[in-house]
Amino acid sequence: MITADPTESVHSELILESLERFFSIDKLAHLGCALAYPILNFNDRLVAAEAETRQKWVDHVVAADLVYSLDHHDSNLFAFYVARPDKGALESGHLARRLDREDEREQAAMRTGGRYFALEPHQVIVEEVRERRIQVSQLYPELLAARERIAELEDLAATVDALSNENQELQAEVTRLRANGSLDGALEPSLPIDTPGPSPVVQVLQRGWLISQGRGVPHWLRYDTSCTGRRGATPHVPVG
Repeated sequence: MITADPTESVHSELILESLERFFSIDKLAHLGCALAYPILNFNDRLVAAEAETRQKWVDHVVAADLVYSLDHHDSNLFAFYVARPDKGALESGHLARRLDREDEREQAAMRTGGRYFALEPHQVIVEEVRERRIQVSQLYPELLAARERIAELEDLAATVDALSNENQELQAEVTRLRANGSLDGALEPSLPIDTPGPSPVVQVLQRGWLISQGRGVPHWLRYDTSCTGRRGATPHVPVG
């Protein structure tokens, strides 16, 4: 298509400018469509609308486009022209100057990322959106890693809460047993919940609070709970 119709090329906005360099223009009519084309073209909702509604909006957009095109010739997407070749433009010196200017234009466009003109306001917004999307795509893996880390921390917090509840229940049980005299003074003073070092469960086991059969139990605990440690005990009824 570009070979058959150069106006479909990426530099189609330069067609009229180039035309004036090498042709004498007898007739030129700007046909607009700067507004109508992007709004009406490929508009599936408009095509699916009722005929009356569709015609109403087409007429409205075309009328607005005509008014806009009269004051913004540079924004016209379509034009009709009648032109004749200007053979004088092919003179060596004249053509060389034209080619030099084209080379300067191309070099300037290369320095601006392929842009030949200043960006319009809406183009600036589009560029910003594109750059933000690139940034988001680059940060997405970090976001996933952060979510996984948060999940790990939440699991850890749940484990800590469970251990804290277990510690509180154990302290409450020890307090209840001491109040009932069940331990009969066998226990050392209760440890605070926030005591550093081994967990309360481990400390209890280490001190023999929950150990049966007397193996590894400190002598003071054996004395208080065995029949040989007290005169008032009987061989078959241990004290405590």
